[in-house]
Amino acid sequence: MQFFPAALQDLADHFARLPGIGGKTAQRLAFHVLELPMDEAQSFADAIMEAKRAVHTCPCCQNITDRELCPICDDPTRDQDTICVVAEPKDVIAMERSREYRGVYHVLHGVISPLNHVTQDDIRVRELLQRSFRPEFLNRLDEIVFYKPLSKESVTKIVDLQIDRLNSRLADQQLKVELTPAAKASIVEAAYDPRYGARPLRRYIQHTLETKLSQSLLRGETDLAFTSDVPRTDAIRAELVMTEPMALICAAGSCYSDGIGPDELFGK
Repeated sequence: MQFFPAALQDLADHFARLPGIGGKTAQRLAFHVLELPMDEAQSFADAIMEAKRAVHTCPCCQNITDRELCPICDDPTRDQDTICVVAEPKDVIAMERSREYRGVYHVLHGVISPLNHVTQDDIRVRELLQRSFRPEFLNRLDEIVFYKPLSKESVTKIVDLQIDRLNSRLADQQLKVELTPAAKASIVEAAYDPRYGARPLRRYIQHTLETKLSQSLLRGETDLAFTSDVPRTDAIRAELVMTEPMALICAAGSCYSDGIGPDELFGK
């Protein structure tokens, strides 16, 4: 059963399509428009049509404007070499209210969201590349691939992979490095940087663990506790474990299973 006239229901349905507007709110808005004087209702409709006709995206920054270039791109006092990339036009307004930023902007008009079926082709990424790089360079690109910043959980798994690779090199000496959970957490805390991915982690492990481990093996030392640059109570502690026979070297060098001491282990 239809409770409202078709024209009123159609108006409410259109309001309900707006973000954040539910069915009851859409009905209230429809009744409000219905109660407006004819000239105000016409003015409301004209404002919608004028905004659709006059407002377009700036060909440079993709922000909305009613001019050939938006006021920011057209301002000669702005730093054209500094580009702040934002998701929506409303983000530009928030930045401008701070009155601190003097560069220009690039508006993507969305963010990549696989769950909502929004891909890189649905946002203004190509326009950003075209204003940032020369055509000769862009012509050499076969594909644009987007990466999300690594989470700390992912970085912890990468630590495990790096230690596995190190252990594969130590296998010929029947040695293996094992890290405690506190050691892994300390490495992640010291080397994790979402801007640069996993490369700082690899360099950190080389500098903090592999280099000092090699030096300790060459000197025949058994104390393999390395202090982290992070102010933690737990040091980065590597435990060497003999694979044949299974003999654990305590980090303090005070106990050895199966009666195997440092002289026997390091060939002294």
